[in-house]
Amino acid sequence: MTFYLIFQLVLIIETGAGLETLFHYNTHYNIAKRFGSHNTYLSLYLVFSVGVYLNKLVKNKKYRLFTLLLIISSVLYIVILASRSQFIALGILLIVSAIIYIFNKRELAKGVIAIFLISGLLFFLMKNVHFLSYRFDKIMEREFNIENIDKRGDKRFYRWKSIYNHIDKNTLFGYGTGDEMENLNTFYQQDNLFSAINKYNAHNEYISTYIRWGWIGLVLLVIFLIYQFSLSIKNKDYLYFVFILIIAHLCLYESIFGVQKGIVFFFFFSSLFLHKYKIQSID
Repeated sequence: MTFYLIFQLVLIIETGAGLETLFHYNTHYNIAKRFGSHNTYLSLYLVFSVGVYLNKLVKNKKYRLFTLLLIISSVLYIVILASRSQFIALGILLIVSAIIYIFNKRELAKGVIAIFLISGLLFFLMKNVHFLSYRFDKIMEREFNIENIDKRGDKRFYRWKSIYNHIDKNTLFGYGTGDEMENLNTFYQQDNLFSAINKYNAHNEYISTYIRWGWIGLVLLVIFLIYQFSLSIKNKDYLYFVFILIIAHLCLYESIFGVQKGIVFFFFFSSLFLHKYKIQSID
């Protein structure tokens, strides 16, 4: 993506187009489509890559300048992609990293300064980068107070509310793996969320898991995440902890186990981390 950005800048210089061309055609969904992905998932990969680079920056003194440039380019693309959930995830990642640094290095002053600088920078970007600020400005009004009934189905809040109103809250085994969308369509139709029918899943993995497998599935999912959290903390594995943190956070906004780009990403890296500690336990 760094080379892609350089290519775009060169193209703009050669054609004489303004910088607005870069940001008009290469933001949000537009740029994600160029990579054959969704802006939220592409941002997820970049947020994790920031964690990888930070880990590299602290542990390896070689090529620090190059690693820092990779961090900056990744953050730049996260901003350009303008995924609200992953911009928040980036903030969580950076602040948690600063807190971990405080505990490991016992340098409270530097850590607190870093947290304030990170918070200030993210707030500045959120308010002053127009394609990002648009995603956050008037979020309460645009997400929760929609007067046009025909548009309510496009918003998570109204879909979650519909699911909560109609779902069986005491199901032990759920509705079945293949029946999630069918049941969601029934819920949406009962609340006149016609724009959501056959278009939107639950956009929340915890809800999706409950629909598919009931309380048993939801409890197992939470236990699985908590187990990996505890394993990362026990082994003081920063990268593993960051990975599970951003996954648990994304599960609040996306049904990541219902799409290939979520399943492959999670189980690929999760298997690597688990295999790593399985080998260590055998040794």
